[in-house]
Amino acid sequence: MYHDSLAFGPRSTFDKPLAQVQLQDVARKDPPVVHPLDKFGTIAAMLIKNPAHPIFVTSPAGKYLGSVEAEDVAAFARNKELAQAVLAMDVLRNDMPTLPADMHLPEALGIFSRPHCGESLALVNPDNDHLLGVVNKTDLYLVLSEIMRREKLQ
Repeated sequence: MYHDSLAFGPRSTFDKPLAQVQLQDVARKDPPVVHPLDKFGTIAAMLIKNPAHPIFVTSPAGKYLGSVEAEDVAAFARNKELAQAVLAMDVLRNDMPTLPADMHLPEALGIFSRPHCGESLALVNPDNDHLLGVVNKTDLYLVLSEIMRREKLQ
């Protein structure tokens, strides 16, 4: 066992059987975050940096509250008076599913296959709803593809 570990290095997520891969193994750990009282300028700046992904809204303590999509703020960008008054809590969506960190990859693929599911979903601690990261549908498919490729090589 020690010889294999030293010779081949630690086993990666891709070396686990598909059913054992948890979302916390493949999530991006530093998602774009704003707080409920952040103003339009802060939200817009985050969306410019992350144009294809939602911006996550958390409490100052880190509890996940919802997400903001680019289309949610587009109308405000055209109206300066409205833009100055908009806060993150005014445009957040809290109707998107969240994913618990201990969820396994096959279950997550089922959630992402649902109609009207976003491309990126919040990964939360199931005990306290703290935002831990983000899971992208594309990343899941890439992980699935790599695990399947490695299984064929064995």
